[in-house]
Amino acid sequence: MKKLLSIFVALTHCLVCACTASAGEAEALRSELFELKAMMQKVSDRVVQIESRIQVLEGGEPSSTSVTDLVEQGERPVPQQFRSGPKLGTSYAKKGWLLNPDISLISNMNYFFQDGDETDFGEFGNEELNVQEIELDLASYIYPGIKAWSTIAYEPEEDEVGIEEAFVHFETLPYNASATLGRRFIDFGLVNPIHQHFRPYTDSPLVFSQLFGEAFVDDGFLASILLPTPGDLSAQLKAGIYDGRKELVEEHGEEEEVTTSVISGPMMAEAMEEAGLEFGNHILHLGADLNHPLGEDADITLGYDVLLDDFEGDDLAIQSASAVLRYYVPESEQKLLWQNEIYAVTGDEIEEPLGFYSFLRYSINRYLDVGVRYDWTELLGDDSEEAWAVVPSVTWNITESTYARAQYRHIDVDGIGEANEFWLQFVFGFGPHSHGVNF
Repeated sequence: MKKLLSIFVALTHCLVCACTASAGEAEALRSELFELKAMMQKVSDRVVQIESRIQVLEGGEPSSTSVTDLVEQGERPVPQQFRSGPKLGTSYAKKGWLLNPDISLISNMNYFFQDGDETDFGEFGNEELNVQEIELDLASYIYPGIKAWSTIAYEPEEDEVGIEEAFVHFETLPYNASATLGRRFIDFGLVNPIHQHFRPYTDSPLVFSQLFGEAFVDDGFLASILLPTPGDLSAQLKAGIYDGRKELVEEHGEEEEVTTSVISGPMMAEAMEEAGLEFGNHILHLGADLNHPLGEDADITLGYDVLLDDFEGDDLAIQSASAVLRYYVPESEQKLLWQNEIYAVTGDEIEEPLGFYSFLRYSINRYLDVGVRYDWTELLGDDSEEAWAVVPSVTWNITESTYARAQYRHIDVDGIGEANEFWLQFVFGFGPHSHGVNF
């Protein structure tokens, strides 16, 4: 009996040692596989760049693969503001590109409810479930290096269909330059260029909402250039001119103030009733972005934008300054994003509010994100009054083009009150442009 027991103990010891060795070997192989995938990604990107450039120089058929198509979910991407231009790779159309544009559809659904000073906590009013927007995106290269893009949006609640974006993007101009002509979400700050359903939160920061509502869409021209820089530093300058949404002024009459400022949420909208921004002349847009790695696993991006307008002698300037820090946990899918942005408004005939937000997101893996945002802003109608909010959220990225999000916001507005607001958001899409870029 003792002999059998000794044999059993010895076998158990060998099994434990074997399992431990197997686990250690598996971890080492997993680490090696991750490094090999990263090397393959770099080689693939470089191959596509060289092939595309050779085809352009020889006047041949454009490449069928985009550099951005090679970036897998969870891999470290290039920051969005530095993607355009030949310095970072050129992408062209598929065979038959004139007859076969890329077609994508995105649907954004929200379930919103809140309590406030008009209801007891737990007895939620203003309950709302709707399909907020359905977008149809059409995109195609009309010439090597020139891409046309159109976004048709349908808002079921308003039963309206409109052209949200329609522009042409010149990707490969000389001297590492690019340009955009047409109607689009203008490239101002961090929030505005991104469609609502691609943003990492269901609402918008308070300071942004009271200036632009959901977004500032305008007709115009924007040119940008990537500057020659030493080492891994990337720098971009941009300048543009926009129509200034004069049709709003013409529609309401020049003597009537145009209100474009809204704090989202039914209870808070009245805070902005006396506020408003007027754009009368063409708007001049100037901006700069700077990106620099911080070692192998982190980088920082600094940005500055300003919109300048002179309407009937009233000099108006809206400024945005931002700082974004990204950290990628080595040999894992975990990522940390810290995004900060401050807005300042100056003008001869308006209040001059200041506001900012700070957003922190931790990606546990490629499927699950947790985030929290803090908002603070002076009110545009009276800069002696303030509004602030705390906004935690959890996002489940089901696929690259489908996600579900739960978000809570506690908001407090001087002179109006405070409220607890909840969103359940579900976004799905299909097609090549149905997913945003996840940093």
